[in-house]
Amino acid sequence: MKTRHLFTVALAALAFAACSDDNDINNGGNEPIPGKVGALVEGISINFGESQGSHTRAYSGNQVGEGTEGMIYEAYIFAKEANPTHPRSLVGDWTVLRVTADQVTGTIVAETGGVDTEGTLKKDLKKAINEGSKADVEWLVKNVATFKGVRQGDYVYVIANDPNLTLAQAAALAHKGDASEEGIKGYVASINKDYLNGLTYAGDAKDESGHKIIPTGKLIMGGREMIPVSPNIPSNGEFSMTIGLDRELSKVNFSASISTNDADVAKGKVAFLEDDGIVVARIARKASPFAEQTGDWYVPANNCVEDWPVNNHALVNNKYTALCDGTFDGSFIFDGTSATPITNWMKDVTIPAGFNGVAPASNVTEYRYSWKLKPGADLIKNTNMVYLSGDKATIYAPVFYTTPNYSANTNSVTVICTQATYTDRGIFKNSNMIDTYVDAALNETKDDIEVFTAAETSSVALNVGNPLKYEAATASTLAKSDILAKVKVAVNNWGIKMFDTEAEYNAAVAELPGADKTAWENTTTPDFATYKKMMDRFYVAVLLQQRLANKGAGVKGNQTDIDSKDVWGNGIPNGITAYYTNADTDSLMVGYKKLTDAAVANKAFYFSSGMSASSIQEMLANAMFMPSPVTVGERTGAEVRAAYFANIDAFEYFKGQKLYYRADVANYVGGASNKLTERNMYYVSRGTIQSLGAKTIHDAIYSEQNTMHIDVKVNDWKLSINDIPM
Repeated sequence: MKTRHLFTVALAALAFAACSDDNDINNGGNEPIPGKVGALVEGISINFGESQGSHTRAYSGNQVGEGTEGMIYEAYIFAKEANPTHPRSLVGDWTVLRVTADQVTGTIVAETGGVDTEGTLKKDLKKAINEGSKADVEWLVKNVATFKGVRQGDYVYVIANDPNLTLAQAAALAHKGDASEEGIKGYVASINKDYLNGLTYAGDAKDESGHKIIPTGKLIMGGREMIPVSPNIPSNGEFSMTIGLDRELSKVNFSASISTNDADVAKGKVAFLEDDGIVVARIARKASPFAEQTGDWYVPANNCVEDWPVNNHALVNNKYTALCDGTFDGSFIFDGTSATPITNWMKDVTIPAGFNGVAPASNVTEYRYSWKLKPGADLIKNTNMVYLSGDKATIYAPVFYTTPNYSANTNSVTVICTQATYTDRGIFKNSNMIDTYVDAALNETKDDIEVFTAAETSSVALNVGNPLKYEAATASTLAKSDILAKVKVAVNNWGIKMFDTEAEYNAAVAELPGADKTAWENTTTPDFATYKKMMDRFYVAVLLQQRLANKGAGVKGNQTDIDSKDVWGNGIPNGITAYYTNADTDSLMVGYKKLTDAAVANKAFYFSSGMSASSIQEMLANAMFMPSPVTVGERTGAEVRAAYFANIDAFEYFKGQKLYYRADVANYVGGASNKLTERNMYYVSRGTIQSLGAKTIHDAIYSEQNTMHIDVKVNDWKLSINDIPM
């Protein structure tokens, strides 16, 4: 079927019996003549038809409909008759006809609002009015309905396949006297979430016979056309006009791939795993077929009340919104098709079964879909709603439908949010722990690292122990302990962030591949507590590498006592010129000192050419040692690091972190979205993940930028094909 439908309206002057001039509806003598607005036309006969091409703007061409996308099961046709037939009509009343097909014979059934009742209920309409029609036949179904006594310049309105509108409701719109047309024009269709969800289908699934699954839903449509004002419509002639029907929906075919371009940071660091998926947000709960609405009418941009709980940390009128005391930063993808309630998603929150089709609370301004990849072999099974390509580099969403938003506002356009996983080792948020220093720590194979040459000390070279080759035996001495190979296994497999629980750690150890498993179990297999101590030494090694790379010109010490901060100064003894200093990370290296007046001050980590070899080793031992018990009021470097690196905020990115990428359901020009989700548009959108994305669903959705590169092809459906950088 072509996917843009046309109602053909034949304006026919019906032959009346020649009785007397009293039977002539133009008899009054004051009627406008043909060719003038208001000229009376004795009758119009409505035909349903199809155009051979779109009458509206197209982006990338036209796309024929599939399955039932072009089928009309029920149509409400509104026209203003001179003498309405419904009882107790008011001046200005309109006539509405409900047109369906007889479900046995296929013949057209027309029912008049206010006169007839619905012979076949909406839920029982299986046979379409235009069933069996052919795209190459101009007039497909003739004489669908007839209106008498209409006027040139008036409009005819059509609403088809509305999932909720009844004949009684349509009659209530049409029977308001002079306010009738405004009521029809202002009609707002309430779109049920279950209705939208029911239209969704797996784009590559096949039936038992091996044929591709095609759409089977009833798509809401709307259209209007003015009865022409023309002197060429004679009283005894016939005139035809067409009413283009637009679907009050957008169709979306979306997939996203990870970039393979070396210039893109996402390459090799982002992947799709079995708990990833896709969220569609900002689906308007209503459609307006005939009236233009204000920009934020569909999904208010200043209201982020969503149909699921989100710890979004967003401010609206200086107040946090929606579960800001939640346990997660943002909210993860869940399976919106789950047949049972989801209870393990967020603390004290239960997601209802069948979320994608369950209507949210009345105060919520948008609908959402959520689809999650299935585990195991189902991960690449293309009969699932969402699945991965065979190489797992591309995620495919189901073909879904959304209501148009029309607003060129970044917070109103419907958006697709793709969840992927950061798979690289991670990035510290602290700028003193950049990748350069991480690599240096992992690549340093020497037991001892030179900090001063013999020339600089005028004696012998001074070395500091490699933290991955030595451990702190006491607060002042080091002992040989080579963990370099094991730390490499840990960082390469599990990343720079420690596991939060022993269960997570044990599960990860059990999954280590052959060579790494051998290296990890060499001599002894570290338990969870030992693993955490090893990671702490790794953090010290990275911090030390930053200092070793930045010797500096020397910092003069000004500490004279420990009584107060005034005499503590910079923590470097008076008369000492310190090198390899970095006050910003001193607390992470050696912690805090409790002074005589009970104040707490940062200790200083440094090397001086006048230090002895044992003093240099003591400086490092003091950084790594965890005394037990600790001095009350003081905090060792090990204590500070334990708290600091246990916090997610210590990491810009970490292995296993979920990342989120936004793509608008819109047309793209030059890589930029026009921020309009339009009616009757088929968006074929191909996203390319190039960046490291946003860290929460909310941040991705409410970003002013599109975080995915999108290719969109805009298809009677108008077709929109887009490339979207993400």
